[in-house]
Amino acid sequence: MLFFQSKTKKTLNALLANLFAEPGIYFISTRDNTQTANQYQDYVNRFMQHNLMRTIGLISTTHTAIIPYLSVKANLLINGNVKPLELVPSFLQHDTVYLEQSAQSISLRQSVDIQFFRSILAGKRYIFMEDSQAALSAAEMRDFLVDATQAVKATEASLIILTADHSLLNSTPVATYEADALSLPA
Repeated sequence: MLFFQSKTKKTLNALLANLFAEPGIYFISTRDNTQTANQYQDYVNRFMQHNLMRTIGLISTTHTAIIPYLSVKANLLINGNVKPLELVPSFLQHDTVYLEQSAQSISLRQSVDIQFFRSILAGKRYIFMEDSQAALSAAEMRDFLVDATQAVKATEASLIILTADHSLLNSTPVATYEADALSLPA
């Protein structure tokens, strides 16, 4: 079943709104990390092709879009903030030492937090995350999902995670789609 069959921006937006109608967290199940990376890149290319990048947030464990010479705070606010700062966890609001440090030395989990909350603050409706099984530990992913769940509920956003981690898929009671069933128009 093909969910994305349109060649126009308006129809593609409508299909995203239909597929991810309720704000929340969704999973797209992939066979392996290679398919996860390929599917994610294909989605990014299609979003760019249809001029949807203003409404789409991206989280990648390999291509983070974190600017290393800027502070953590500058990276967090680089897309502006149309949503209130209260939506981010307290450690991203009040830890001035962390916020003012260079983003060059942050951990992968911190990078994922910055990318996610940057999209939340910028008012992105859909946030696509490429999850590599080797990227975050199970505990880090659980902690991230707790923070993310609160933020998406408060902002009407949807976090869509492409993953091959079937233990994550089995332990999380949310909507899951098969990657092979989703294709975007050329």
